[in-house]
Amino acid sequence: MLDNKVGSPYLTGVTVEGEVLKNGKQRKIKVFKYKNKSRSNRKTQGHRQPYTKIKITKIA
Repeated sequence: MLDNKVGSPYLTGVTVEGEVLKNGKQRKIKVFKYKNKSRSNRKTQGHRQPYTKIKITKIA
């Protein structure tokens, strides 16, 4: 179990239950690098960010 402490104020004795709905990747975005006045430094790159979709079922 991870020992993360997030929030202000931190609540002790609280548990959160959830379920994983989906793992996947986002839509592809284009990353275009360009330097002015030099035609050789144009570069196009794609990137897809992975994500996990969760549903919180219970906070006790």
